[in-house]
Amino acid sequence: MGFVRKLKAKYTSRLHLRKMVILISILTLLSLSAFATVFYFVSQEKIVKQQVQSNTKVLQQVRYNITYMNEIIKNMAISIFFDEELMPLMNSRSEDIFDMHNRMKKQKKRVDSTSFLYSIVVYNGKTQSFYSNQSKYALESISEEDSDKLLANFLPILNKEVPWDKMKLMPMSTTSMLDDKQPNYDIFTLAMYQSLDYYEKGESVLFINVKSEWLLNNLKMLNQLDGLNSNGDFFIMDREGNVLLPSHTDHSDRLELSQYLNAESTEMLETHNAKYFTATLNGAKQIVTIMDADVNNWQVVMVQPYKSVMETLYQIRNTLILVTVCFLIVMSVLAVMVSLRLYRPIDHLMLQVGGDGQSEPSSISAKDEVDYVIHAYRSMKEKLAVLKTEQTSKRNIVKEYYVQKLLKESDSINPGEFRQFIKDNALHIETDSSYVMALLTIDERSVRQMDAQLSAFALMNIVEETFYRHFQCEAIDMQTGHLVLLISISDESEGTMDTISELLREVKKTVTGYYGMAFNVAISEPIEGYTELSERYLELQEIAMYRIIYGMDSVIYPEMTADNRKNEDVGISLDTEQKLIESIKLNNQDKIKLQLEDIFAQLSRLNYHNMITSLFHLILVVRKTITEMNTYKIQPITISLNVLHQSLSEQKTLEEIKNDFLRIFEELSEEIQESGKQKNTVLITKIKEIIEDNYKDENLSLQGISSMLKMSSAYVGRMFKASEAMSVGDYMNEVRMKHVIRLMDNENYTIKDMMEMVGYSNLSYFWRLFKKKYGTTPKEYRQKKAVR
Repeated sequence: MGFVRKLKAKYTSRLHLRKMVILISILTLLSLSAFATVFYFVSQEKIVKQQVQSNTKVLQQVRYNITYMNEIIKNMAISIFFDEELMPLMNSRSEDIFDMHNRMKKQKKRVDSTSFLYSIVVYNGKTQSFYSNQSKYALESISEEDSDKLLANFLPILNKEVPWDKMKLMPMSTTSMLDDKQPNYDIFTLAMYQSLDYYEKGESVLFINVKSEWLLNNLKMLNQLDGLNSNGDFFIMDREGNVLLPSHTDHSDRLELSQYLNAESTEMLETHNAKYFTATLNGAKQIVTIMDADVNNWQVVMVQPYKSVMETLYQIRNTLILVTVCFLIVMSVLAVMVSLRLYRPIDHLMLQVGGDGQSEPSSISAKDEVDYVIHAYRSMKEKLAVLKTEQTSKRNIVKEYYVQKLLKESDSINPGEFRQFIKDNALHIETDSSYVMALLTIDERSVRQMDAQLSAFALMNIVEETFYRHFQCEAIDMQTGHLVLLISISDESEGTMDTISELLREVKKTVTGYYGMAFNVAISEPIEGYTELSERYLELQEIAMYRIIYGMDSVIYPEMTADNRKNEDVGISLDTEQKLIESIKLNNQDKIKLQLEDIFAQLSRLNYHNMITSLFHLILVVRKTITEMNTYKIQPITISLNVLHQSLSEQKTLEEIKNDFLRIFEELSEEIQESGKQKNTVLITKIKEIIEDNYKDENLSLQGISSMLKMSSAYVGRMFKASEAMSVGDYMNEVRMKHVIRLMDNENYTIKDMMEMVGYSNLSYFWRLFKKKYGTTPKEYRQKKAVR
């Protein structure tokens, strides 16, 4: 009991153990179930095939019996047909009653002495009489109501109303008529006549009638001898599916069997000259075996209950179920024992990582013990990684501090301190060698999707990994937007510098491929000793600034910037600056582009500081020029120059800054043109307002309007005519005539009064203008209007 309690406690507190037991049990159950299922169905198929083979043997014997019986009856028919005792019964036209009686008596004895004969019937075609059972029957006296149904069934044959063949067995009934719905076939009849081919009406016929029980008794005897106990039934059927034997079969059974045999959808399997299928007959599943009898187109059919055939298999199935249940019980116990055995390492591991034997893993947010161990392992691994990272970080901080000190204060460090510094920090540089320094500046625009510190870290790792294969070197992030690569070299030959350049190109290709990152490199000349590192570092910082000329993806050597650093020019020439200002004011884009090309060519030759100063000065010049242009404009130019300041702050190249200037000047040109259009619109509107307000003044003229606008009369007249397609004078006349028409409605005003009110002093001039405008004189116009 103590072991059971201990087992129960361990099982209920261990989730993984439970899973193992359940998994082993399920696998065992599935395996046994699959085996039992496969065994059952395979056995079922084998038993059916074996039973069909046994049925085939019996049916072959039945077929042989039918063939043998057919031959015996044929031989007997031939012997009787040509028997001298019987021939007078068939062919005589006259009758001797006593002689006929004796002859029929002999045939009666023959029937009684032969076990399978039912009767012998002779039909005399000449006298149209039947001789049977020692009696004579006239043809006209036979009817369906007679007790002897056999003779009545011969009438359709003799009258050729039904098809029949010579010397072939056909089913016949002695108790019912053949045209009944359910004729009772209890004998087989074989007919023989004189003609070689078809029966001619009026011929004499010999009918040999055979008992069907003789064949059935033989079949039953075969079943007993074969040891079969399958409760099977035999049927003899014709090709149309009509059951010939046994006659006692229920009509519904006959119909169902006939439908299955004739149905095209019935799937029949073949084996050993026989066919078989399973079907539901009379509400029960049956095995049906069929074989051709080779006689009269008959088929021999054997029908057996499926249940009786499978009785042994059902016993095996029940035994399998019992064995499976017992085996599962045993396997369940074994599964628990095996699981406990397999669980021991996990149990020990749980104790090692801190899980006690009584607590549930779920209490620590774990699915099971394995998940608990995994979580514990990951936690310890993460803590260890944090400790290693902290340790490495501290070591790197110290290392970065001393490397930065070396680059900034190398002239103050003595050789002993330098060696000790390299040893303490495990730097990958030589103490007594020459050096090459490379300053790498990352283009911030190419790494906006990455953290700046992460991009510097990635670049530094790729640089070190690439250069470690060929040189002793150290890479350090100076935390000022660039990295420094310090390389120890054994010689200062061109081959060494070429190798360094090739490695830098490889680094660029790798970084661009993985991160899409661009960076500029400034490389120093070989440095003799470590004491020059500070001076060369400052020089490289200045050289790196010239990426504004060569681009952010360039590699810059000291000789590439030597002329710029020596150039003492402080800016662009005043003449070029003045030409640019004039081109801007004239809005001449072609000249602006030429002047910009000249200016930036001058900028590219300056040293870096003067170059930047000149760029800011150029922005101020443009701003001042725009301000001057706005002094005399009705609509001021409002273009922003912030994009130029942004270009300088983002450390774009000279080419990119030049393109930004060109875009600014293009926008400026468009705004000037738009401003001109707006100015013309304002001018025309103002002229129209002056005319509308002063049309009564007879001294109003183009010169007066120009004076009011402080513009030349020629310019005002040209602008107005270009906009309105008429002169200022014509427009004044249009306005005055419009007001005259309005005054016409007031009959208190004379023509002269109206003329003076709209600013005309000459009456004939007024009449001429009015008639030109309206095609009539003012007086006539007023009269017509009054009539209307």
